[in-house]
Amino acid sequence: MSNQPIAGRYLSKMRRWIHDSSTFLKNGFGSTLVVNRGSSYLPNDTKWVLEEAGSVEIDNSCESLFYKKLIPAGFTWPEASLCILSNAYLTGDQGQVFQADGSLLQICPSLRHLPLKKIRRPISLFAKKIPGTVFHLTGVDHENHGHFLFQHLPRLLAARENVLLKKEFRVLVAPGHVNWQLRYLQYFGIQKEQIVEGSNGTVKVEHLAYVPTLYGSSYLCNPQYYRQIHQAFCSAPIPEEASLKGEQHDIIFISRFDAPNRKLTNEAEVIKVCEEVWGKVHVLELSRTPLPEQIRICRSAKIVIGPQGQGLSVLFFMEKALLILLEYGHTLQPLGWCAAYRDVAILTGNKCVRLLSQSLPYSEGNWTYEIQKFQVDAQRLARLFPFKPTTP
Repeated sequence: MSNQPIAGRYLSKMRRWIHDSSTFLKNGFGSTLVVNRGSSYLPNDTKWVLEEAGSVEIDNSCESLFYKKLIPAGFTWPEASLCILSNAYLTGDQGQVFQADGSLLQICPSLRHLPLKKIRRPISLFAKKIPGTVFHLTGVDHENHGHFLFQHLPRLLAARENVLLKKEFRVLVAPGHVNWQLRYLQYFGIQKEQIVEGSNGTVKVEHLAYVPTLYGSSYLCNPQYYRQIHQAFCSAPIPEEASLKGEQHDIIFISRFDAPNRKLTNEAEVIKVCEEVWGKVHVLELSRTPLPEQIRICRSAKIVIGPQGQGLSVLFFMEKALLILLEYGHTLQPLGWCAAYRDVAILTGNKCVRLLSQSLPYSEGNWTYEIQKFQVDAQRLARLFPFKPTTP
């Protein structure tokens, strides 16, 4: 192992300790943190409206057909705005935003979950200085693929159409997440040299471009951004090395077997039933499959099946397919991540049905889908939504 990663981890721990100690002392000795909540604290020439608030109703006919009752779907989203802040400070991997005078700017609801005493205060002496215009692409749950694609990437897509970002700019991502987030960002024209890694300490940015989270009544925002994401992945040419890797698969199962928790513990039995009902199933382990190959496999699939979780973000790679989302619980929830995955699948031209396990999670969020029930559910789905196999 090289010394560079070891040195980097050591410096990261030191920065964290210095900032946490400084914040603890300031809180302990009564140093008041000035908090500005809302965009009214911004000068008029630093904020621009990108889009108005809106709403959408979704055709949830497949789920309604399966459950023999009307299941409405839809959501609202708020006004989207872009802020350009001069000499702004960011702290921590979520990028808490401080104005030049040291006041905390809380215009994004997603960054209000931490108690004020736990928010690291900037230390200008140790700040990593970044010149030019930089877009803030970190925030709460930045480390999760689902949150990144559904909630953070749309912020960038909304902002880059503004004339202020037509010129050269860079993108700041959370420390330690450059590699996997870059793999997605390259599909949207963002190259490696445009990526700036943040810090768990202090970053000072000459011009910070910042769009607060765009979601409203649901976890989702304006559908146009999900269609842009879907289009970028599905229209991209498949690299030669990926296209040579093999056959087309009609039925895909998205495995969570290697996840640390929230696993479908009887996944193997569920897959066996899928094969009995639909035929040969290709089990896709995302952690072992390069992104271009994930896209290739899912683009040609007719049916994609998987337990709830961030792995179902592959719906962005599907084209006119059926997503079968396995969900624990006793009732279909109108809000939540399972509803969000369903809605985006439909909005991007696919079909979706959520299947309820009628069971609840136990240790570490793991759960099971009772096999006899799944057999009944799968057979009913096969009758309602037949498909023509690619090969006999």
